[in-house]
Amino acid sequence: MSKKILFFLCFFLFFINKTNANTNIFYIDFEYLINNSEYSKIVFQKLDNQINESYANLDKEEKKLREEDENLTKKKNILSSEDFQIEFKTLSTKINRFNQKKQKISSDLSSLK
Repeated sequence: MSKKILFFLCFFLFFINKTNANTNIFYIDFEYLINNSEYSKIVFQKLDNQINESYANLDKEEKKLREEDENLTKKKNILSSEDFQIEFKTLSTKINRFNQKKQKISSDLSSLK
C-alpha cells in the first residue's frame, strides 16, 4: 500500500506540473535608445562641436606654421647660413611637435567615436 502511495506521490510531483508557456519575451534595443534619446543627442552634439573645434585649432596652427615656413624661405638669401640653420631647426621642432599633437588628437578622437 505504501508503494502505491509513494508511486502516486512521485507521479504527481514530477510529471504533473502545470506550466504556462504564454510568457512574453521582450528585449531592449539600447542602440535605438542611445541614438534617439534627448540626452544622447545633446551629448553627441557637444562631442561633434569639440571635434570640430579641435580640427579648426589644428588648421589654424598648421596655417601659422606654413606662413612661418614661407617667411623663412623668403629670408633664406638674406640671412646668414648660421641664422638660417637656427631658425630652420626651431621651425622643424615646431613642426614635429605639431605633428605629434595632431596624431595624439586624431587617435583620441578616433577612440571616442
